[in-house]
Order: sequence, then C-alpha cells, then structure tokens
Amino acid sequence: MMNVVMTDAQYESVEIIRKKIEDAGASFKLCNCQSEEEIMRETENADVVLCHFDQITRRVIENLKKCKAIIRGAVGVDNIDVKAATDCRIPVVNVPDYGRADIADHVLMFALAASKKVFILDEEVKKGQWTYYSAKPVHRFSSKTVGLLGFGGISQLVAKRLPSFGCKVLAYDAFLDVDSVGIDGVTKATYDEVLRESDIISIHVPLNNETRKMINKDAFSKMKDGVILINTARGGIIDEGDLCDALSSGKVSAACLDVLETESADVNNPLFKFDNVIVTPHSAWYSEESVDILLNSIGDEAVRALRGEAHRHVVNGIR
Repeated sequence: MMNVVMTDAQYESVEIIRKKIEDAGASFKLCNCQSEEEIMRETENADVVLCHFDQITRRVIENLKKCKAIIRGAVGVDNIDVKAATDCRIPVVNVPDYGRADIADHVLMFALAASKKVFILDEEVKKGQWTYYSAKPVHRFSSKTVGLLGFGGISQLVAKRLPSFGCKVLAYDAFLDVDSVGIDGVTKATYDEVLRESDIISIHVPLNNETRKMINKDAFSKMKDGVILINTARGGIIDEGDLCDALSSGKVSAACLDVLETESADVNNPLFKFDNVIVTPHSAWYSEESVDILLNSIGDEAVRALRGEAHRHVVNGIR
C-alpha cells in the first residue's frame, strides 16, 4: 500500500485530506515532527510528502526512497529546498490560489486602516478623547499612489480593486510583463520607480535568495517620507532592524504586517513597541471558504501524485 506522510499541520482538522487519500487506497499519517532527524525518519519511505511549516531540507529530500511529490499546503515554498528536489527529480507542488481573494481584501483593509489612521483614532477614543486631531494629517485615499512589488495572482486582485478608489497604481515584477496582464488603471514601473513614487507599497514577491531582506536601509532611503508599507508575503523580505529605524525616523508612517521573520509572536520583537505598526498572525489568507479550498486542494494533489497524474501547479518543472 502506498503511503502519504504529513510532517506537520496547523489546521483544526485534516480529515478532508485523510479521507481523500484513504479513498484512493493509500494510508495517511499526520506527524508532529520536531527535528530534521524526525522528518527524515518519518518520510524516508513515503510515496508523497505533505508539509506546512516544517523545513524540508536537502538531507530530508536525499533521504527519500520513493517519493512521487513534495506538496506544500500554501503558496510559498521557501521552507523546501527546491533545488535539492529538482536534483532528485521530485516535483514540488504548491497550492497558490486558495486564498488569493482573502489576502487581497486584507491588503485593502491594511491600506485603508493605515491611511485613515484608524489605529490612532481607536486608541484615542478608548482613552476618552473624542477628536480627530491626533490623527492629523489624513489625506484622501484617492490621492494615493499604490505601488505593488510583484504582480502575481494576489497582487493582480489587489490591482483590480484599487482603481475603484481612484488610486494611481504602479506595478513591478521581475519576471512578468505587467502590461501583458491587461488590468486597467495599472502602470508598469521599475523597482526603483515603485519605491520612489508610491505613498503605499505592498509586497507580493516570493522569499528566495534574491528577495531576502530586499526591503532594507537602501530601499527605505529611496522611498517617500511617510510611506505606508504592507507585507502579506513573507517576513524575511523585510530587514526588521532597518524597518524599526525607518519607523523611528518617520520615513515609514505605518507598517502593516501579516508576516514576520519568524512564525511567532515574540513579545520582545522591537516592532511591537511602535503604535503605528499593525501585525496580524499570518492570517490574511484565512476565511472558512479558503480553508475548505486549501484542504481539498492538498488532498487532490496528493491523490494526483499517487495516481501518477499531472499536478495543477508544479514550481520546479518536474513532471
């Protein structure tokens, strides 16, 4: 009997995945691996490996005896050594489309809340201050230029929503011709143009060696004073130390973050001392609908691997 091993999961239930796999005639095991060695031991003879946040390293991958696919139940695959999987001719599969609309909505929520300084007004009212003066100055959202770094599926949904607010939208993508997407109201820009001209910058690039800490001291120096920074991609894209400096100087007027460098809420994180930083716990993707789509998609991809069928999304081109 073929077997599917899930190294870790932070879902309330994986019964949808289990049922799909067992209905396909395979066994399913959910682990709670705490080390690389444990991951290696549990996955060594797996026909399919599923993972959430666990690191699927080269050692893990080279230890796999008969793996047909490594499947990440998310968009990013930065916790998987994709090169090692490619070297071993193992497809790396992701699920990029389960929560796009939810994340796009989260970006708009962040942008509006920061622009209207809702966090300041809320705090002042709770202190008994019934006045808008503490939030001054606030400028109309329609006067803003919004810059999108990366123009994949989520970013494109954000771009489709923004023109209805009257915003100017700039978009940069290193690999995709922005103009070829054909979204009205979006102007193709260079990376530096997005940094220089945007009042709000929203990050939509994957985390890799090229993008790690790309938003750093040098990038901040090119931005407008008082820029709003939004990140719903990966925390490692921003140098958090440099962001703290930019917040302290006023270069960044607000930072809205759904992700941090670590997948945890460390109360000692220096970012948490700023009252103009909004942090949500990597929850932009979440809605009950997106959870249902995600779990079903993970199960479906596992079954495709077991049956030798083509996957919907393969990030390393291995079929």
